[in-house]
Amino acid sequence: MKKLFRTMMLAGGMSGALAGCSSEDLYNPEAVREKAEQAFGMEVDPEQDWNMLNVVSANITIQEDALTDYTFRIYTNNPLSEKTTATLLAEQKISTDNKGKASVGLTFDLPSYLNYVYVARVDSKGRRLVKVAKISNDAINVDFGTAKASQTRAAITSGELPTMECPYTTDEVNELIANAYELTDYIWYPNPWNPAADDLSSNNINDLGLVNKTSIVIKGDYNTRFYIQNETTTTYQIIVTGTYKLADTTIPQNVDLIIAEGGTLDLTDCQLNMGMNSRLIVMPGATVIDNNTSENEWTPHINNNDATSYIYNGGTMNIKWFLQNSGSFYNAHDAIFTAEAISLQNENSVITNWGKMEVNKIVGNGSQGTINNGCLLRVKEEINVLYLNQAANTALECEKIKVCEVTLRENCILRTSLLNDPSNTGGHYNDIKYVGDANGAALISAKHIGYVNVGGDCFKISGRIYFEADTYEQPAFETTIMEATTANGYALTKVGEAPIYIVPSYKGDDLSKAECVGNGNTPVEEVPEDIEPTIYTYAYEDMDKAGGDYDMNDVVLKCSIVQDGKITVSLAAAGAMKDLTVHFNNKQKGTDIALFGGKEIHEALGVAAGAVVNTGREVTAEVISETIEVGEGFSYKEHGNFYIKDKENKIHIPAFTNGFQKGDVPYAILVPVDWEYPQENVKVSTAYSKFETWAGDVTKNTDWYLQK
Repeated sequence: MKKLFRTMMLAGGMSGALAGCSSEDLYNPEAVREKAEQAFGMEVDPEQDWNMLNVVSANITIQEDALTDYTFRIYTNNPLSEKTTATLLAEQKISTDNKGKASVGLTFDLPSYLNYVYVARVDSKGRRLVKVAKISNDAINVDFGTAKASQTRAAITSGELPTMECPYTTDEVNELIANAYELTDYIWYPNPWNPAADDLSSNNINDLGLVNKTSIVIKGDYNTRFYIQNETTTTYQIIVTGTYKLADTTIPQNVDLIIAEGGTLDLTDCQLNMGMNSRLIVMPGATVIDNNTSENEWTPHINNNDATSYIYNGGTMNIKWFLQNSGSFYNAHDAIFTAEAISLQNENSVITNWGKMEVNKIVGNGSQGTINNGCLLRVKEEINVLYLNQAANTALECEKIKVCEVTLRENCILRTSLLNDPSNTGGHYNDIKYVGDANGAALISAKHIGYVNVGGDCFKISGRIYFEADTYEQPAFETTIMEATTANGYALTKVGEAPIYIVPSYKGDDLSKAECVGNGNTPVEEVPEDIEPTIYTYAYEDMDKAGGDYDMNDVVLKCSIVQDGKITVSLAAAGAMKDLTVHFNNKQKGTDIALFGGKEIHEALGVAAGAVVNTGREVTAEVISETIEVGEGFSYKEHGNFYIKDKENKIHIPAFTNGFQKGDVPYAILVPVDWEYPQENVKVSTAYSKFETWAGDVTKNTDWYLQK
């Protein structure tokens, strides 16, 4: 049950010096208490102690460069955001050992309304890696456990990506050619439904009279079409060594269409459909071209629509529209593939790239298809598929990407303008997973990171991934990370600050000159640190026999965080007309000193005695400051006993007021921000509308001081 205006005893000097005063004409502390309660005029929660701070312990470990200096910084909010409200809570410098390891433990004051903090590892260039740390039992545990990648081009490793050998060696293809039946434009086979047709149009490949041959070779320029079928289980080969300009056709079942070294398949005027158990095999040195000028992406020039068929590219393919239904596509090492668009039409559709690919867009509507990238993949517009897997030491560069599950191996890069397109939240995007390597970091670099679902078990990160971005979508991407229970290896940073060095392979447009790491990654040389430290505000209401007005500006102190064992205390305002001095009793050291040279506050500010200074009246003065030593481990909540004093009486914040009980009215408060204190004669509950709610219920509006 709430109670109204519980009596609060004034600290030490006031209660002791005035305890014997009994005349109503004299200054009577009991009368002052009554006046204070009347002036306060608000219901007080019986559990209210006016404390706005918690003390949190931090255990932080690091594994990076050996024998190197780093700094840990702890912030109230994301220091990477362009519109951040972050302030610095604590910092500590460390040095790693000869194995690159270090650990540190420290305590710091935290505004009690916060449930998590942001911890940054800062290197000598000012580059930051940031992790979100959830506070549990007044403690956080943070591990920056990733050694920096070396500046070398390591060999590509497959990880879990599928690999495929070319179905034929060059020698095997040459042997097939030597024994093949040769087709030319001068040989035609009558179509029983159209005897005048000049094309290859038997109902059955065996009707061609191959005489125990299973291979057909096209050596010259050949412009006819296939209408043949293979009604047997025998695998036949159609081998192109010249230029074959294909019209609409289907590769028959159990037929391999092989484009041999020096051969060209021209798809300009056709739609090539893959039959059951058929394969299109482009050998090294072979070419597939498509010069169609149509803009209709729904008319694919290759339609791989059977689960038993696949395309193997070991040479160069340049096509317009590629529809992948149930089959698979494999781009081999050193092969080059370019296309206007790839459409994945089935959850089982698979694109595997171990060479170089450049595509305008790859679309699977967020719920279809898998992209396996084992080298360099550039997508000019968007990727929207179900799964994306990258091998170690690879690069994927795209404009925007939306993928349900991303798996990244060590030292690979996913570079994009937009990660998780917020304009399209369909498909499987209630489940987003980023899976990194346990051994080394991968990099996701984005100008903007978009929507993620923050509820339940929807969002997970595992392994070691650096996320770098200029901006983040709301609900904030970074705050959801703390709910990812396996997110021990991730880190957030600004673009250019991730410590992952990969030498650029080639920045031009010629894919044949590029290597698998694409444009590589080199962190920027220096990043300025511009996050302001947290300021703690002590606001006093001086009580006398006339009571107070609870504008909380009779004396205002601004105090800095602890840095190198020191704090700076500033006298910001003097709303009291009486003579007062400011003192500091360091509960940690047991010392008690007068501040600002022991001068009376008006004298210290350089104004006339009794003037009301810096509270909205006409008198203003420069804030004065003093730096004092407090020692490491100093806490404002536990040790910060700053108080004001007249000739006989002292006023403390409740935590350091002798005899204070929960629910009593405060004569001073400690606000854990650079607080904009009320103007003269403006009651604190008027200046801050949520203050009264917090006073009456300690669980509500605990951040009342952040918004007027």
